[in-house]
Amino acid sequence: MNFYYIGIDTAETMGLAVWEPITHIAKVFQAKGTPVGNLIVIKSVLENLYSSDISISMEELYNFKYPKVVRSLFQRYGYIKYSLVELGYKIEEVHPRSARKALDAKTKEGARIKLEYRFTGLKLTDNHSDALAVAICTSIKDGHEFDYNNLMIKPLGGTP
Repeated sequence: MNFYYIGIDTAETMGLAVWEPITHIAKVFQAKGTPVGNLIVIKSVLENLYSSDISISMEELYNFKYPKVVRSLFQRYGYIKYSLVELGYKIEEVHPRSARKALDAKTKEGARIKLEYRFTGLKLTDNHSDALAVAICTSIKDGHEFDYNNLMIKPLGGTP
């Protein structure tokens, strides 16, 4: 049975990544909508994995430059995190800097560009790459190897 790492980037458009460190295959997805709608999407993805070996990580919120945006993100983040905890999942928070460092990138754009070369879909967005970076970072922390040369990123569905 495979172990799955789920990365979530909460924003107005949520990024979601499913990472299998053994196969080095990642599937990414993004969805625009309400926190309730995002939670339905997450639950659907989790149910379709048919595995009890799942680790969920969320990109930690840390930027307080724009109070209105931060307030909205905290509500979304809190709702999704609390709901997943209530469903029995343990959520690990990953700082964006740690996630980028795991990919050997210094900036958000640098991480996206590095991952873009391995994407089989139309366009890899910041939402996709942030979610995947969080999932990969957690798997590395758990002792899994990561090699760009073996990485394949596919669209999971939703907006490519």
